[in-house]
Amino acid sequence: MKCFSHWFCSILAKFVFDFIKMKKNCFFLFILILSCCVLKAQLPVITDVQLINVDSGWAANSVNTVIFRKNALVTYKDTQFIAFYNGKQQLVIGKRNIHNSHWILKVTPYSGNARDAHNAISIMVDGDGYLHISWDHHNNSLHYCQSISPGSLQLTGLLSMTGINESSVSYPEFYKLPNGNLLFFYRDGGSGRGNLALNRYSTTSRKWEQVNSNLIDGEGKRNAYWQCCTDTKGTIYLSWVWRESPDVFSNHDLCFARSDDGGKSWVKSDGTLYHLPITAASAEYALRIPQGSNLINQTSMCADLEGNAYIATYFTDPGSKVPQYHILYQKKKQWQVYALDEHKTAFSLSGTGTKKIPFSRPQVICLQQQSKEKVSLALIFRDAEKDNTVSVAIGNPGKTEPWIYTNLTEQDLGSWEPVFDCERWKNNRIVDLFIQTVNQEDAEGFAAMPAQMVQVLEWNPYRKLNNFKPDTFFLKSVNQLFRDAAAQYLFLSRQLPRTDVFPKTYELGKLQTSQSGWWCSGFYPGTLLYLYEKVKNDSLKQEADRMLAVLAKEQYNRSTHDLGFMMYCSFGNGYRQEQLSAYKEILLNSARSLASRFDSRTGCIKSWDSKPEDYLVIIDNMMNLELLLWATKETGDSSFYKIAVTHANTTLKNHFRRDYSSFHVVNYNPFTGAVQQKKTAQGANDSSAWARGQSWGLYGYTVMYRETHDLQYLRQAENIAGFLLNHPALPVDKIPYWDYNAPGIPHTYRDASAAAVMAAALMELCGYAGPEKAEVYFRTGEQILKELSSTRYRADLGSNGGFFLQHSVGHLGQQSEVDVPLTYADYYYIEAMGRYQKLVPDITSKVSRN
Repeated sequence: MKCFSHWFCSILAKFVFDFIKMKKNCFFLFILILSCCVLKAQLPVITDVQLINVDSGWAANSVNTVIFRKNALVTYKDTQFIAFYNGKQQLVIGKRNIHNSHWILKVTPYSGNARDAHNAISIMVDGDGYLHISWDHHNNSLHYCQSISPGSLQLTGLLSMTGINESSVSYPEFYKLPNGNLLFFYRDGGSGRGNLALNRYSTTSRKWEQVNSNLIDGEGKRNAYWQCCTDTKGTIYLSWVWRESPDVFSNHDLCFARSDDGGKSWVKSDGTLYHLPITAASAEYALRIPQGSNLINQTSMCADLEGNAYIATYFTDPGSKVPQYHILYQKKKQWQVYALDEHKTAFSLSGTGTKKIPFSRPQVICLQQQSKEKVSLALIFRDAEKDNTVSVAIGNPGKTEPWIYTNLTEQDLGSWEPVFDCERWKNNRIVDLFIQTVNQEDAEGFAAMPAQMVQVLEWNPYRKLNNFKPDTFFLKSVNQLFRDAAAQYLFLSRQLPRTDVFPKTYELGKLQTSQSGWWCSGFYPGTLLYLYEKVKNDSLKQEADRMLAVLAKEQYNRSTHDLGFMMYCSFGNGYRQEQLSAYKEILLNSARSLASRFDSRTGCIKSWDSKPEDYLVIIDNMMNLELLLWATKETGDSSFYKIAVTHANTTLKNHFRRDYSSFHVVNYNPFTGAVQQKKTAQGANDSSAWARGQSWGLYGYTVMYRETHDLQYLRQAENIAGFLLNHPALPVDKIPYWDYNAPGIPHTYRDASAAAVMAAALMELCGYAGPEKAEVYFRTGEQILKELSSTRYRADLGSNGGFFLQHSVGHLGQQSEVDVPLTYADYYYIEAMGRYQKLVPDITSKVSRN
């Protein structure tokens, strides 16, 4: 299947030839052809990946980056471990908290023959947190050890696993089962005459046992070169090619097996039980591929949530001289093969040893997030035709649509192959790739290349998977809307009666203000800073700085749970823009003050101080957790993170009804943590869905997923979104009534603030969800912004007390702030508009120039 650029070029070429027949302007033809060439030559680069430096490592061959490293990176809970050879061929291990980029590294007493690219290092962490490591194998005795304690970088001496078949080991690979036990695959014997062996480690006994001494039997004539994966249910998927000699060119055929019981028994794809060992005669052949087809060994595979396996490899099709990536998969119980006909360069795998190959073996992952969802695969690879960067192809092998190609980096990585943290992907849906520029020469050669930086590339593939197509007419108005809002806020700044007060609302023809201790005080300077980013008017920045100076003392305020609103929406934006150490210190003090309101007995941060027998927690509190999560990233102090996660989990358990609507207030027993009462304060009644509260929950769990990559938070955000967007009381224009169960609908008040918060959340959530849901979230968020930007909600310049939006509801029950502008409605509207613009940056830049 051709990539998008090839498809576009073919369409454009036809268009050109049609023009030639019509004898149109030749210069115009030249421009079209030139545009096509440029499109084909350049792939888009995804810009929102993070590269984290580790340290310099051996780079004279590909031993640190070969694809059969299982694993180079592995995450256990919040700790990621890494292993590599340094420039002196010493074994280095390290760890970091996944919420920051600081690595703790240790040069171990061990080393390996890094000049042989077979001698890769493989690591895994068991369910108790012990690190297991195996290294330096190519037909030699087992090298294996463990950490002396969970999470430690101090290693034991050399250990035996079982004492059986440990004298001629190659290709050690670790895999983790859902119960925390480990699998260890390795080849016993030499190339062309080895057998596949399987050990299993028990966390209960802390011992290894040999499950299969000869799972796949080469019968002394051949051996299997395998690739394997496990899924969240513990199913093991295995595929392999056969080879009768050390010559890579002799690889042939692709076979398959599956185990549902931890490797004890194995079946074919149709469930037929294998009689072990598996041999060439008894194997299931997914595809017959003859010798001499440039079939590569040891690639990758994955499975979708329905248990369907996908095998990624490359070989040369009959009649061609150019090897191509292929994906094997099953459809209607029959194996299918799909070719990505992307490559142009012919080469041969003939010869022995590790090869210098113009493109890498492919790593395949399944992007499906929920059962029954359409399957998309991501193929990660390096290709000299694409400048040896980290490239990705995304598509579905069973569909006719062209695959989308993109790059994750711009740097030339030489002979790198994709190796990733399978545990972090399995648990958090984040792809962490081990990155290093290396140079591999043919026939196990090595280059005179000095040590190169080892890096971890962190990528959320859902963030850029969706190709949103905005309303271009509305998009053209975005920059003008920012300018109008900036003008309105400069007008607002001139209405303030004193220099030490903050605008709240405009009611009965009068601007209402507050002191810095009011929960809304951070929104005014935060909005000014957002607008300054967009229009670069120094007066906005000066006013923001003036108000930040007034607000700064609230960093020590321990009487409120709203420090996220007050300090992170203000100083958080300031620190993001300027990185001032003073702002950082204010934010850290604010986080400490907020954390002081946490009580482990309830598992929550207290919202409102009340009677001694009450512990009141409101859904709004989800919005303040981002400050704590930021503090952990900045300091490495996990206590902030643990408080945020505990509060989010407790709220998820107790605040939500079965339909994913939320109570406003939960009252806990402060001594036992038991729930005493669930009620409302600002909603229509205790069983109603107060609109802004629902938006707070949607926004809060979207942030929790962004910062933790814990899928339960993504599911919760999606479930809340499902409740809101499918609610029968949600109007066609998507601006909710002040309560989804308000009496008098449709003859009651809308709440622009609830809509603005919902739009801001949806504009982020659409970057994490699967394509179908993402499109709904994007379209709904866009519709809300279009409506809020209309004259029905947007105030005329110089009116509305200086606020941008009209028609919000603060507290109808107390007849407070009803059908008025609110400072936080403006803040989240401007934030949502910025997120909207960022989702479609290329289109935005084009329409801005028109």
